[in-house]
Amino acid sequence: MKLWKFQDKLWNSWKHNLDQKPLEIKTSDESVELLSNKITSAIMASSERIFGYKQPHPKRQNSIPGWNSKCQKAYLEKKKAKNNFSRYPSIENKIVFKQKTAEFKKTLRAEPQDGWRRLIEDKFGHNTPVQELWRNFQIFSGKKRRNPIPSKIQMGRTTESSNNGKLNLFLEKFLM
Repeated sequence: MKLWKFQDKLWNSWKHNLDQKPLEIKTSDESVELLSNKITSAIMASSERIFGYKQPHPKRQNSIPGWNSKCQKAYLEKKKAKNNFSRYPSIENKIVFKQKTAEFKKTLRAEPQDGWRRLIEDKFGHNTPVQELWRNFQIFSGKKRRNPIPSKIQMGRTTESSNNGKLNLFLEKFLM
């Protein structure tokens, strides 16, 4: 459904636009339906010319990181089981609903991790420079860092200064 962009300051120009184009109405020759259609089309044409339509809002996307088709499928199955249980309450339907809820939660936990793993495996390899790795990590996390990549990285008791060592620590931290 299209929505109009009504603005108070445009009503006078809308009226003026309608007044400029008088309708030729011949009551003896035309039916009531035809007259009604003429009047409606004149009003619509003037409205479209003066006001216009609002842009439709894009469909709201799920804001959960890592949401994909598997998550959507699990969610719809859970929703279907919930509706089935609320319509026909029984022990069997309650068990199915609880199982679908557990499967949905498991999928919702696992999919972002698997997506991150696939991204790391597909985009980055052993030959990827550490600078590119850190730059992409900052982009994914949404942080803007102004200071350069540290020359040494310390995680727990381990300190690494070589590029391969930093990469290994990075992968251990985010893939394990």
